Amino acid sequence: MHIVSLLQTSALHSTWQQTWQHYLLDQLDSGCYVYYQETALLWAMLFPSKQDLNLLASHILAHYDGSSILLQQSVQRFIALLCNDLKDLKDLDDLNDLRTLKDPKNLKDLRDIKDLKDLRYMIFFRYLKNIKELGDLRDVRGLKDNGGAKGLSYLRDVRNLLHLKDLQDLRNSLLTQEVIEQTKQKLLSADPAQYIDLLTILLGRILQFQEANQMGDSVEHEICQIVDIVLDVFASKNANEFEGIEATLDIIRYLPARSADEVLFILQLAEDTMDARIHTACSESLRHSNPDLPQVLKALEVGEQSSIKIIRYSAEKVIERKK
Repeated sequence: MHIVSLLQTSALHSTWQQTWQHYLLDQLDSGCYVYYQETALLWAMLFPSKQDLNLLASHILAHYDGSSILLQQSVQRFIALLCNDLKDLKDLDDLNDLRTLKDPKNLKDLRDIKDLKDLRYMIFFRYLKNIKELGDLRDVRGLKDNGGAKGLSYLRDVRNLLHLKDLQDLRNSLLTQEVIEQTKQKLLSADPAQYIDLLTILLGRILQFQEANQMGDSVEHEICQIVDIVLDVFASKNANEFEGIEATLDIIRYLPARSADEVLFILQLAEDTMDARIHTACSESLRHSNPDLPQVLKALEVGEQSSIKIIRYSAEKVIERKK
């Protein structure tokens, strides 16, 4: 539907890029929840330059900061979608790191996966599942024959969708500290139906730090604030009926454990609660630490003395990996 409309609106204009961009921005402004995600993704496919993605990001952020509840929720869902990619990529990176698989027998089910890094881009194909109007994307190659669409030559073979990795730039433009502050405030008064999206955005911020290898006091402080507010919301709900329980636990599972301070934070987090699910999530995050770093090793040795069995077990297993 969008491709046909775009071609019709650009037929009488030589500056097709501006015409198409105005059309797509109008679609975003319409507040149609169903089309918000696919419209933003279509923009990213057609206009992948950093300047154009920044223009899109500014428009989306204006919606998140605006007064329309419908547009705010549409933005939440879209940013959460982008954040889920970070989670998928983290999982694939963990699979690619097979240091813990000391027994070759554990590899027998992986013999058909020659290079796990190649899976990093497979997730981008899921973006197409809701773009039903595009039909067979291979037909887009014919657009190069249209005078108004000659600038689309880079889509000659759209079966190669690796350019969608440029969504990383869009995601980073959306996952700002201001957005995270707004998200935390929204979480305190959100309708339960919004919990999962809001929590996923906060998870995305934590994973963003790890993807960029950002560390230091300011990063640790922001992560600590995110965890505090998430656990406060969790504690105020009936844990067995809380719709965001898995999203909450994911935030704990994916906490960074790269430095001694980060490891000690996870250990203290586990000690401060009686909830076995949080204990398990903390133990999972500890498994990503590197015992070959002397200060991290010392922090893990503290974990070996934990009063929580599963924490002691995880710390011991990580220390066993030391080269």
